[in-house]
Amino acid sequence: MKRDTILTLKLPGAGGSLEDYAVREPKSFRRPPKPFTRRALAAAHVVADPFSTREPWLEPAIDWDATIAYRRHLWSWGLGVAEAMDTAQRGMGLDWPSSLELIKKTLDAARDVPGAFVASGAGTDHLSSHKEFSVQEIISAYEAQCASIEKLGGRIILMASRALAAPVEWDGEYGLFKVSPLLEWSENEIWEYIRKKRLPYNALHDRGFPSIGCAPCTRAVQPGEDERSGRWWWERSDSRECGLHPRRQVGQKIGYTS
Repeated sequence: MKRDTILTLKLPGAGGSLEDYAVREPKSFRRPPKPFTRRALAAAHVVADPFSTREPWLEPAIDWDATIAYRRHLWSWGLGVAEAMDTAQRGMGLDWPSSLELIKKTLDAARDVPGAFVASGAGTDHLSSHKEFSVQEIISAYEAQCASIEKLGGRIILMASRALAAPVEWDGEYGLFKVSPLLEWSENEIWEYIRKKRLPYNALHDRGFPSIGCAPCTRAVQPGEDERSGRWWWERSDSRECGLHPRRQVGQKIGYTS
């Protein structure tokens, strides 16, 4: 079926020239006539409320009706929902209490949709990122989130935890060691090494950017501020990042994200 051009853009071509690129109407897709042979999950984002008067760096402004409608749309296509994941909402500023509210609303909606599948992320992101925790404390943090999700009748996806990062880890799935050589270095040690070896570094560090990300998500840090305060600066200070790989034993099978 021919799709009509709805917009033409000028994009760089070979040799530095500008060429026309036609943006066409989206393809039409048919819903599957029968269930998939495998279960596919979508880590869906929430829908922001553009008319909310809430300060987005203090509390999330969510359009709950649109958010749940989006999940119903995914279910109608035979997809399951991986809810409150570190690769989606949890990595974009949604804290644990808000994530739990999202999980509850999604589970409630799924009960009215035949065949709707939901699995929800459980992690340790309610722990402070400014202190160290024992293995038992980390396990207890996982257990607390798992219990909260199970109390709502939900299934669990065990997410990774930054608190479990190690300098050297064996990855049994891929048969290799993962090394994080700077994990135990202090900032002063890193800069001393850079200067001693005359290594190149991003010039933004000299302009008040100790932590650098994409342009919209990064600002300079003022004197006396935490070095991470310039990243995702409009969000809550306790919910700004997703996790790293968890430490696990060879042969241990757990579902997790990284």
